[in-house]
Amino acid sequence: MSTAPVLEPKAVRPLILEAPELKGRVILVWVNPPAEKVWVLNALLQKKHTIPENPKWQKVAYGVRLLDAALLARWFSEIWSQGADPLTWWTVADIFRLVNANPALWKRLMAFTFELMTTHVRARRPMAYCLFRN
Repeated sequence: MSTAPVLEPKAVRPLILEAPELKGRVILVWVNPPAEKVWVLNALLQKKHTIPENPKWQKVAYGVRLLDAALLARWFSEIWSQGADPLTWWTVADIFRLVNANPALWKRLMAFTFELMTTHVRARRPMAYCLFRN
């Protein structure tokens, strides 16, 4: 008898943006992605010490390499594109535009996303270890 892992239903939480360039826009964040997706993110962020050779991309995602930055943008585009309306979805190009226009806002949105995920995990399993621990 094999036991399949029990999957939680997808949980989505709103992240309401107040930044002037995005005011009124809402990001619908997938707060309980499967562990495999979280591991991918963790692996990408562990490479943050690697600075790309092209200075134009140095501000992308805490200084990860260009390939890793594209993978990171792809990861966030999936996590942030959970609404029924395709107009609310984030593409990789949208994320790169945000990173280039306002790197500080990009870092804050990543932090807020991690905070939503952590809050969800801790509410469901208060003693659970969380990869996004402060």
